[in-house]
Amino acid sequence: MIKFVINSLAKRFSLKDFGYLNYFLGVDVKQVPDSLILSQSKYILEILSELDMDNCKVSLIRPDISYAVNKLSQFMHTLTDEHWKAVKRVLRYLKETASSGLRILRSSDSNWYMYVDANWAGDPNDRISTSGYILFFGPNPVSWSSRKQRAVARSSTEAEYKSVANALAEITWVRNLLHELHVTIPKTPTIYCDNVGVTYLSHNPVFHTRMKHVAVDFAYVHDQVHAHQVHVTHTHACDQLADTFTKPLPKSAFIRYVAAELATAMVISVGDVKFYLHKFPLRLKSYRLQKLVARTNEENSDEINIHDIPGGPAAFEVCAKFCYNMTVTLNAYNVFAARCAAEYLEMYESVEKGNLIYTIEVFLTSCIFQIWKDSIIVLQTAKAFLPWFEELKSLVIVCNDKNERISSEAIGEALKAYANRRLPGFSKCSIQGSDPEKHQYLVDTIIWLLPKENRSVSCSFLIKLLQISIASECGQTVRSELKSRIGLHMEDATVGDLLIRAPDREAVIFDIDLVHDLVENFILHRKSSQIDYSADNRFQDISPAIASDDSEVKEARIIDGYLAEVARDPNLPQLKFINLAELVSDFSRPSPDGIYRAIDMYLKEHLGITKSERKRICKLMNRRKISAKACMHAVQNERLPLRVVVQVRFFEQVRATASSGGGSTPDLTKSVKALPPMGSQGCFTSATSNAEDNSDDVLTAKELKALKGELSTLKIE
Repeated sequence: MIKFVINSLAKRFSLKDFGYLNYFLGVDVKQVPDSLILSQSKYILEILSELDMDNCKVSLIRPDISYAVNKLSQFMHTLTDEHWKAVKRVLRYLKETASSGLRILRSSDSNWYMYVDANWAGDPNDRISTSGYILFFGPNPVSWSSRKQRAVARSSTEAEYKSVANALAEITWVRNLLHELHVTIPKTPTIYCDNVGVTYLSHNPVFHTRMKHVAVDFAYVHDQVHAHQVHVTHTHACDQLADTFTKPLPKSAFIRYVAAELATAMVISVGDVKFYLHKFPLRLKSYRLQKLVARTNEENSDEINIHDIPGGPAAFEVCAKFCYNMTVTLNAYNVFAARCAAEYLEMYESVEKGNLIYTIEVFLTSCIFQIWKDSIIVLQTAKAFLPWFEELKSLVIVCNDKNERISSEAIGEALKAYANRRLPGFSKCSIQGSDPEKHQYLVDTIIWLLPKENRSVSCSFLIKLLQISIASECGQTVRSELKSRIGLHMEDATVGDLLIRAPDREAVIFDIDLVHDLVENFILHRKSSQIDYSADNRFQDISPAIASDDSEVKEARIIDGYLAEVARDPNLPQLKFINLAELVSDFSRPSPDGIYRAIDMYLKEHLGITKSERKRICKLMNRRKISAKACMHAVQNERLPLRVVVQVRFFEQVRATASSGGGSTPDLTKSVKALPPMGSQGCFTSATSNAEDNSDDVLTAKELKALKGELSTLKIE
């Protein structure tokens, strides 16, 4: 088509074809694949040369050109030193963006749309609002404006509506121009406004009283919308591109605007990947890129080759996104590569505050180093960056020094995972393999690395370590240390944790002696904590009770359950059973049902024991507090001595009488009153000192009949 027009004109006029357009009316035209770049670099350099600012320093601020020029032009006749400083800042910005320009893309999109905005009462001097708009033809901006309104607007809706009216006049002019050129607009143009009230007013035919002072604009916009010549719709303030023409923009919004509207000024090749980027966002944060861009300017080149950046294209992309104030996703897998790339690009705090190196170090400290698993991942990824890893000392995590940034719980979980992976059979508390010295060394090392804080590792893990240390024949010091640590919070263990198999040389199934030692350590720690608490509160008249009841209740419940399990062992000596039960006999229990169950299980599995042994083991049970359900089972339990059955039944009747709210209990017969008194352990004791004499401890049939008769006379009122 263009060739046809040129040839037709050449037949009638004398023409000279200069080829592709390079410069026209002060605009430099650069042709790149699929687009044109329009800039005014020559004009900018001429202005700088005229003002003797060819070598002006780079300004780290980012003024918006349209708004800044509009603002400065209002003081052309009363220019002050402050205004002149602002002009020079704009010129410095122009110097750094001289090669940037508008990118006109080749596109099949022929739709028209416009962004409109107003900064209501934004001028502090006269409170007149500033209007701005930008018109797009497909992806390309073709018209824009930043202008103060003529009168003060009494509301933000009024200011925005006036901006819409001015923008509509512009789009109407463009539509008429295209009509004269016989170009048809395929779709109704859309005006995007971030004021909801404006969108409602443009569609609502009802005229509002408060809007009468803008009646002309109202009628004009409404008629155009009603005739489907334009469509006014709402857009979010974050997506309002016209903001750049009405107010100063923050860094993030300005960079986003530049990335969307201005053409790229250079190409950075990283490996086989090419990045088309703008110069000034990168130069603001990377000192290395500042030097590389200066070198390319001297060589009149727009391409920079970076082949030795650590992390490759992926790491460079993270750095580039950060320069453009875009969202950057950092995690344990890419943070080290990004940190090395930022070091390579020299993105230091001296270049700009809050630069990428500082941001990554904050992320490492607050997130990565708080999770041991992520810290390990970072160290694993560092293998590919050993030269950089040696230089970046801040990233080294020393586990042996118990880095303060890592919680003791995280270290404990890491040691647990290491033990499960490096000690075969650890989960089953057995040693597998033919290298016991290696296992012993690993166990000693893990124990040495255990954090000192209480509950930093689970009691279950410590018990497994203890079993492995015994199987590996570790030293007695190591075992004692583990027993002491387990005793600190043994109430967190479970019955299954304590069911430790005895050595093969032992006749018993479970190692009850080891559990006995653990309980002794638990009691020792409880007494020590009580002494320390009493010392801290020695000046108080009444020391508050130690909050250890809960732990003692839990420990008693665990040992009762453990005794019920080990009682199934037919080779378990009665003395070991009793000794372990007596260790926790002073602990408070809601109910002695647990120890009763253990005693019943022991009597069931050891039918050959003597009557005195039965009596001795039954002393472990407090018959006063046994529950009704356990009492019902006990009175029918043929394995219990008769005296125990009678005592259980008697106290059950006494509780029933007391709970019913009745009066006094009838006098008991001599046989009932003659029941032996309670011992210090809360159990009945024998009236005779001869343990082998059972005649005093077993009721005769006649006495039992009399006692039952007396119990039947108890009245429950």
